[in-house]
Amino acid sequence: MPPLPVLPGLRVVRAMEKAGFEVVRIRGSHHVLRHPDGRGTSVPVHRTRRCESVHCAGSCVTAD
Repeated sequence: MPPLPVLPGLRVVRAMEKAGFEVVRIRGSHHVLRHPDGRGTSVPVHRTRRCESVHCAGSCVTAD
């Protein structure tokens, strides 16, 4: 199975809004979305940055 693509958080939020979700709150860098039928999710929206430490190895997107 091919690896999942890395997408910017804002792009994911925009796609979710097109699917009927709406942002109900923002806490820090996380946008919380809710659908009228009750489904919900949160999406981390971070700036693109280069990872230099092991701490953020799995959560960062490189700026290349």
